[in-house]
Amino acid sequence: MKKTIIILLLITALLLVGCSSKKSSSNNNTTESKTNSMDQPSVTQKQGLLSVDEILESYSKSMLKCDSYSLSKYMKPVWENQVIYNETVMFFMDKNGEIKDKSLLFPIAKVLEVRDNTLETLYEEGKDYTVVDGKLHYVEGSSICLTKYEDYYLDEPNNKDAVFPSIKEEGKYYVYSEGDYFARRQVSVTYIRTTEWNGPEIKRDESKLPKTMKKLENHEPLTIVYYGDSIMTGCNSSGFNKVEPKMPILSKLITKKLMSQFEDSDIVEINTAVGGWTTNNGVISSEIQSRVINQNPDLVVIGFGANDGTFNLDPNTYGANIQTMMKKVLASNPDCEFILISTPIPNRDAASSIGNMAGNCEDYIEVLKSLSEKNNVAFADMTSLSKYVLTIKDWVDITGNNINHPSDFMIRLEAQLVCSLFF
Repeated sequence: MKKTIIILLLITALLLVGCSSKKSSSNNNTTESKTNSMDQPSVTQKQGLLSVDEILESYSKSMLKCDSYSLSKYMKPVWENQVIYNETVMFFMDKNGEIKDKSLLFPIAKVLEVRDNTLETLYEEGKDYTVVDGKLHYVEGSSICLTKYEDYYLDEPNNKDAVFPSIKEEGKYYVYSEGDYFARRQVSVTYIRTTEWNGPEIKRDESKLPKTMKKLENHEPLTIVYYGDSIMTGCNSSGFNKVEPKMPILSKLITKKLMSQFEDSDIVEINTAVGGWTTNNGVISSEIQSRVINQNPDLVVIGFGANDGTFNLDPNTYGANIQTMMKKVLASNPDCEFILISTPIPNRDAASSIGNMAGNCEDYIEVLKSLSEKNNVAFADMTSLSKYVLTIKDWVDITGNNINHPSDFMIRLEAQLVCSLFF
């Protein structure tokens, strides 16, 4: 009983989505090389799904591989593009010694590359892996990293300040790491898909961002403030962790893509997100004044919810906090526009002090939808998108810290989702 109480107190005390932030605020007039025309395929999804042979004939050789971070490739929406770049999976040996074949978002029509997560090591088909029924199969003796049951489910917590018991595996604890521990165990798969997207419908919604769109189209100065928890700060992107392929954090991906799409745009990016925060922190007058209002933003991207959900913050309170944030900003700057992002779903099997880490974060979807309609602001439903991903892929395939931070691949999906509001 005493041990249980200690565990619960440790979890409650932990700032659950707080990895050490390298900078709480940064002004970045970021630039990215304009996309070379050779990087673009000669066909588009609008023409219908192509066969593998048609893709191989129509795409340039450079478009059929991805051995380093590339903004143009990483920001191609998976629901539109037939070549999926560097989707992450992790091979896992269960307690019975079995290694499950790994599903990707789409059945694999043809593997183009399988690399380690740094993208520096290229694995060999037939020797390291094969494709079986559209899934990636681990070949015995493969040089691909294999995570064993006992290295994933521990008898004792590996971090005394962050204790996460498994709900499913009684008496076991999850490995928890804010560095690249899990990235090193994942592989990146570039492949061709020839099946339709069956996930949530992704709609363009620039009608709720008219002032922002006008500034982008007219190449007028635009200031974007990103405000939220540690997912917004950038944990655990490879760029944040300073490891290859050094993919930028979420806010930078969005900003860079906007600058690439709207050439010669003048965008100032300010990220004032804080790891471990809930909307109760974000609504504090002094914080929102210094972190948002004083920056005189044209657009505020708000991303809270993972910590709120873990602690089962009442949806009405959550919604009222978001509404208050917008109200305070608008009182000072009535022309400001907003994008609301719902959180990716945390690990449902990791215990929290009052349930599991995912808590009631799914309840916030309708709250944010209602706020979007009521206030005529844009909404990016990352919760539903991540929920769909988890119907196909395992948690280990998409995690950055094993608890609530996404991998590079999931960060990219969130950035793609936000950018889909614009174009």
